[in-house]
Amino acid sequence: MPRWLAAAGAFVVSLDSTVNLAFPAMARAFDAPPERVRWVIICYVLSYALLSFVGGAAGDRVGHGRVFRAGIALGAVGYVVCGTALTFSWLLGGRVVQGVGAGLVYGTTPALVTFGVEPAGRGRALGFLNGAIGLAFAVGPLLAGALVGRWGWPVVFHLRLPLALVVLAWAVARMPVARVAAASPLVGAGDVARVSVLRAGALAFLANAGIFAIWLLAPFYLLERRGLDALMGGALFTLTPLGTAVAAPVAGWIADRVGPWRPMQAGLVLEAAGLFAMSRADAAT
Repeated sequence: MPRWLAAAGAFVVSLDSTVNLAFPAMARAFDAPPERVRWVIICYVLSYALLSFVGGAAGDRVGHGRVFRAGIALGAVGYVVCGTALTFSWLLGGRVVQGVGAGLVYGTTPALVTFGVEPAGRGRALGFLNGAIGLAFAVGPLLAGALVGRWGWPVVFHLRLPLALVVLAWAVARMPVARVAAASPLVGAGDVARVSVLRAGALAFLANAGIFAIWLLAPFYLLERRGLDALMGGALFTLTPLGTAVAAPVAGWIADRVGPWRPMQAGLVLEAAGLFAMSRADAAT
């Protein structure tokens, strides 16, 4: 049960992919240029990046289930604040709240999906989690494309509120505390400086840096420059996360057998090839 609940929570949080397709509408609503709209991403991503570590450490101390529930609740508050924003600053404040909630969720879900799982099966469990995240990233742009044109940009926040409340009620009723004790729950400076940790962090940074740059600029290019409607733009945005949703469980299965480094390296090579192909695109592509 914790595995499915954790995946459901990560799915709701990862539906933030709906927000990217709403960037042009936000820019028009707040009369903000693209370089200002980027703060909608920065405030959110920076908040959850900083809080992910805190969420994991707090879970070690007070229970990952409790921290997970707090993250879902904060996310719900953030959706309300963002969806009712009357000013751009109000929107950014809501994104910070939302990011804090996302950090607590993302910081606890790996422990929850691997709770009680033997080491040989943890790759598959994490692949299941990443598959749920990838599915949300794939579904999000399609939802945004279908709804933003009719209901406006706030719908990308409103639609997640009932989902978050359902997951929160489910977690309150069924999720155990799931405190995963560790021999040394706090990570010291020496642990961070380990080559394996630095290498994993560097690879994750490279993988995400390329994706985030595309996800920030592509909505303006597709909808404003190319003149595509929101639904077609959402369909194009779905392709990359759809590949992630399919590949993540497979990568977890491979990692259980050969270790994590080979699938990570293969993924970076494929991403580099895709980014190179996109760099060759022009106005007629």
